[in-house]
Order: sequence, then structure tokens, then C-alpha cells
Amino acid sequence: MACTGTARSAAPWKLPRGPLCLSAQGTLTGSVRVPRVEVGGCVRDDLYAASQPVRGPTARVHGDVLYGAIEMPPGARINGKLVSLAGPMSGQSLESR
Repeated sequence: MACTGTARSAAPWKLPRGPLCLSAQGTLTGSVRVPRVEVGGCVRDDLYAASQPVRGPTARVHGDVLYGAIEMPPGARINGKLVSLAGPMSGQSLESR
């Protein structure tokens, strides 16, 4: 799924098979739970992703990020906690968190 505009949801955004691609101009409001995501724009809530969730220098996350691996390009910002899925909760699925 690709998002190039603005979308809101009270329920979590879920894509069991992913990936979700959020363009630099895109904004998602509501928690995002996907196995793979490429964030170029703005996520306004928590982001749960098994692979590298923040990909672009224009990426903004206003919430916590639960991740399998993460690499922050220069310019990307996270306003929240970073929580590794390889930690004590690593045996749980994204759905159970």
C-alpha cells in the first residue's frame, strides 16, 4: 500500500503482509502495525515494524517506534521511545503488543 496524502484512523493501520510506503508528502494519523514500512513522511502515533521502519531524511514519527532493526538517515526524527523487538518481548507477534 502506498500513501501520498493524509489519512486518519482511530483503529490501528494494519497490513499483515505489508509493505506500507509513506511518501515524503504523506501523513498517517493512528498507530501503524506492519511487517515492513518505508516512512518518508509523517506518522502521528506509534509505529510497529519488524524491519527497518524509518527510511528517508524527511521521515517524522510522533510516537514510539517498535522495530526489528533501525537505521536513522540524517534529518529523520523520532519524537518518542525506541523499543527493539529483539528485546524481552521478541517472541510475541506484532498483534499481541
